[in-house]
Parts: sequence; structure tokens; C-alpha cells
Amino acid sequence: MSIPSAISSDLFEIKETPFGGRGVYSTAPIAKGTPLMTCGTPFASVVFKPFKKEVCAFCYRYEINRTWKIRLDHPPTSTKKDRQRTYAGVVFCSPECRESWSLHYDSDGLLSHSLDLIEKHVKWADEGHNRVIASDGIDSAWATASTLKKAKPAHLVLEPEEYDTARLVVEVVVNKFRDVSTIQDFECLQSNELQQLSIFPELLASHIAIYQFLQQVLPQQVKPFLTTQLVRDTVGREAGNAFGIWQLPLTIESECLGSAIFAQGSFFNHSCEPNVLKERIGSAMHFTALRDIAPDEQLCISYGMFKQLDVTKRIDELLRQWHFECRCDKCVADLAAGEWAKL
Repeated sequence: MSIPSAISSDLFEIKETPFGGRGVYSTAPIAKGTPLMTCGTPFASVVFKPFKKEVCAFCYRYEINRTWKIRLDHPPTSTKKDRQRTYAGVVFCSPECRESWSLHYDSDGLLSHSLDLIEKHVKWADEGHNRVIASDGIDSAWATASTLKKAKPAHLVLEPEEYDTARLVVEVVVNKFRDVSTIQDFECLQSNELQQLSIFPELLASHIAIYQFLQQVLPQQVKPFLTTQLVRDTVGREAGNAFGIWQLPLTIESECLGSAIFAQGSFFNHSCEPNVLKERIGSAMHFTALRDIAPDEQLCISYGMFKQLDVTKRIDELLRQWHFECRCDKCVADLAAGEWAKL
């Protein structure tokens, strides 16, 4: 089972859990407040369509009803019609964030060019638009999808959620083309494709539509890296490993503005009574010990704001959102207490 080589610490290690999969375990006593890990920028991220004019693409700054005006420059060859669009669909809160985004994500201009081709060619699905797949299963549907040879108008139509996912997939494709070092960390993540599709089978048609759309619009140089397997791996890993980009300060009313994959941070598993705090500051994700931790304890974060829910609702929400049945110590204890209460 692959372990990211870039993760190294005197305080913890990544190893298999008793229930399958991998987790982060302490190797020494850890005092409350100890910084454990910082992920400086995500491997891939997307600001959701309803917020893309209001959220800085680099630091994710968001102010309600404020539209950011700082954008990428269009190439000199752009037409007048092209220049009416926001190039690559990204905006920034400051020139410094624009420069940082270009430095960290797009020093060669390939990512912005690829994202802009989505902006240029996407057609929005009509309300009530339905996708139909005639197949004997997931592998069969993907095998049929890979035989597409030429563009058809229907293959350029996306739902808003598909558009968001397509933008995330493009960043992974470009990173694969560039062979960035963090691609290895991403490829170590577990895919939850089957678990996700068992709960939301209609997403299979959406994932195939995204693949077919990108086959038509991406630059020729990156198309060899856009495989059906890469799309399947990306949506499957995103389903079980992505962090929400939440409006700050974080409250129960905060909006989820987007999705980000911090590959190394994804090895922290969930607990409804976590011993590690995750906190986003700008584009970085920080992980800090919430209490004193003994050696060989699993280090766990909370995947969401579930503390106020009773145990059955917590388990249902985690299954729906993250596609696993929670059996953390708190859930096991709460379930047992509920059974005793019936006696």
C-alpha cells in the first residue's frame, strides 16, 4: 500500500488502520497546541460556479456581495468576444494573489489556457436535462465513453456542478502532464468511486459527460493525460478526500465556496470527537493538536460540523457526504448508550 514519501515527522507516521485503509498515528507524546502539519497550497481546487466572481482564486477571500475586479490578462491573440469573458474564470482580491496564483499554479500558462477553453466552449444544460446511460455496469459505461471520436453538440453541455468538477479535473490533468512531485501524494489517496456511485448512481452519467466534454476542448498537448481512469480516480478521490473551502470565520451559517484537495492532509481520518484541529488560513491548511496525545493514538480531524447532531444523524450524514459508516469511539459509545437506554 503506497505511502506519500513527502510526509516525514518525528511525531507521527502513516500506517494501516485495523479497519482497512490508512491513518495517521502518533509515534511520541504530543502536547496540546503542537503544530502537526501545514499544507501550503492545495494540489487541486475549484471555486464553485455561484461564487467564482466573489472568491479569490488564490487565498479564497470572500466578502458577501463584493465582486473582485483583478483578473488574468487575455493573450494578445484573443478576439474581442473572448475578452468579454473573465479569462480562465478566475478572479483575485489583490495583484499579489494574482501573482502568487500564477507562480504556484500556472507559471507556464497552461492551466489558465486549459481553464479558459472550458469557459469558451461550455454550453449550459436546460432545466430538467437528463442523462441516460445504457450499459451493464460502471466499467462498461466508461469503455463506451472512451470510444468517442469527434465532437457532438450534446457533448459540450454541462450542468453547473459538472462544470465545477471539470475545472478540478483539468487541474489534475495539467499536474499529471507537468509531472509535479505532488502527483505522487495524490495518487496515494484512496478512491471512493464505488461508494459514491452506490449512493448517487446518477453521477456516473455526469462523470462520463465531463470526460467527453474535456476530450473536445482541452489543448492537444495534455489530451494524452486525460484518460477515463484519470477522471474516475479524480472524482473518486475528491469524493473521499477533499476539504471544503468554507466562508470564514467558520460558523454554522458559513457558505461552502469550493473544494480543495490537500493530499497529505487527507491521511487524517475522521472522528466525531477529534484530537486534531484543521484550520484554513488563506490557501494553507493547518493541523494542530487539540489535546495532549499519547504515543500510538490515531490522529483524527472532524470532517464537518456534526457535533450538534445525535449519533444516528451523524452516521447518516457522514455516509451521505463522505461515503463511509462512522465507527469512531464516540459513535460506538453513543450507540451503546442508546441501546442501554432501551432496556
